[in-house]
Amino acid sequence: MTRRIWSKNGVINWAVNVGTTRYDIVSKLLREISERERQGGCYLFLLDSDEYMSENMLESCLKHAQEGYECCSIRIEHNWASGYLAVSRYHIRKCCTPVETGYPLFVSKATYWKLGGQDEKLNYVEDADFAYKFDLSGGKVFHVTEAFLLHDENVDLRWIVYKPFFAAPRERDLIARWKSIAQLTPSERLDNYKRMFQFLLKQPKFIFGFAFLLGTRFLTRRIARAIDTTR
Repeated sequence: MTRRIWSKNGVINWAVNVGTTRYDIVSKLLREISERERQGGCYLFLLDSDEYMSENMLESCLKHAQEGYECCSIRIEHNWASGYLAVSRYHIRKCCTPVETGYPLFVSKATYWKLGGQDEKLNYVEDADFAYKFDLSGGKVFHVTEAFLLHDENVDLRWIVYKPFFAAPRERDLIARWKSIAQLTPSERLDNYKRMFQFLLKQPKFIFGFAFLLGTRFLTRRIARAIDTTR
C-alpha cells in the first residue's frame, strides 16, 4: 500500500471538501508536511509512466545536485517507436518540438514543496505547470547531457482518445494560467506546420499517419473542451 504525498494546499482542500472539523487530524498532517520540508538531502524524480532512464541517470543528477543545483532537466535523447502509427507520432513530436531542453525532473524536495509542488487540478499537464513555476522562481537548474531518457512513443486507444479527451480542458487551464509563455504564437504554429509539410514531402508514406493522429486528436480535444469534463 502506497501512502499519499500531501501538500499543504491539498490538506486544506481535503478538509474543506469533506467538511471535517477534526483539528487534530488536519494539524497532524500539516505538522508532518512541515517536518518533511525541513529534511535535507532528499530529492524527487518526476518521471512519466512511459519514460525510462539510463543507468547513469541518478548518479549524474546526484553529482550536479551536490554542486549546488536545485534541479536537473534531462533531454529525451532516444525514442522507442514500433509500428506505423508509433513512428508517425514520433515524427509529429519532432516536428512540433525540434529543440527539446526537458522539464525539471530531478528536483530537491525542499524546492518542490516551496513552489507548491505539482497542481493536482492540472492532471496530464502538471509537469509543464511546475516547469513554468520553477523557471519564474529563478532556481538553479542543470541540463544533463551525459545521461538520457528513453520515451515510449507507442500508440494505443488511450493515447489517441482517452488522454486527449481529459487533457484538453487542463491544457486550456494551463494556457490561461501561463498565457504569456505557454501559448504558441501564430509564427510558432506556422513553423510547426512548415516542418510537418517539409517532412511529408520527403517521407510521403507518413501522410496517412499524420492525418489520422492529428485529426483524431483535434476532434477529441474540441469535443472535450465543448463538454468541459470538469463539470
